[in-house]
Amino acid sequence: MIALQGFDGFFYSIGFLIAYLVVLFLVAEPLRNLGKYTLADMINSRFDARKVRGVAAISTITIVLFYMIAQMVGAGALIQLLFDIRIGLPY
Repeated sequence: MIALQGFDGFFYSIGFLIAYLVVLFLVAEPLRNLGKYTLADMINSRFDARKVRGVAAISTITIVLFYMIAQMVGAGALIQLLFDIRIGLPY
């Protein structure tokens, strides 16, 4: 990546490490200290509100849906390439 992108490629190479450490310290450690496994469990233990847990569930489903749409588009493009399927108007 560095050979192709120059110095910007360096940021790609260390970006994963930095993001992993941020998630580790800001999210994973408080969850472990509380003895909870998900963010919804942590929110429920701190606020003890059913509405907050519902909002956490709906936001999680929304995020997963967007990731799934991107995965399905990518899988469709791969299948189209592998099996030489042409979609659209014939010319």
